[in-house]
Amino acid sequence: HLDTGYDRAHRFVPANIAPGERNFVRGEGAPDDASDVSKPGGLRNRGHGTGTIGILAGPIIGGAPDISVLPIRIADSVVRFRTGTMAQGFDYALSAGARVLSMSMGGLASALLA
Repeated sequence: HLDTGYDRAHRFVPANIAPGERNFVRGEGAPDDASDVSKPGGLRNRGHGTGTIGILAGPIIGGAPDISVLPIRIADSVVRFRTGTMAQGFDYALSAGARVLSMSMGGLASALLA
């Protein structure tokens, strides 16, 4: 699940978080920690990743609560003007054995993303 990170203590977080979570946002958190540490305001939407991962597989509202989810933090905002971390996240997820990618982001297209 590629997004803005997640709050592992939130009640909507899936029970089956796969080992190997990753953070591709430079200067915000450790590379092996997909926690949402985004600062609120502007185009940032702190909590977005927690909400979308909960809708995907959370115990209360999740559509697929039994699946294993690998959190990958690719942004501090839901609007992307650069796609480098998105492509890095795709590559990482596929190398980790992911069979389905989930992402709820918007922004500009690029040759790298294509």
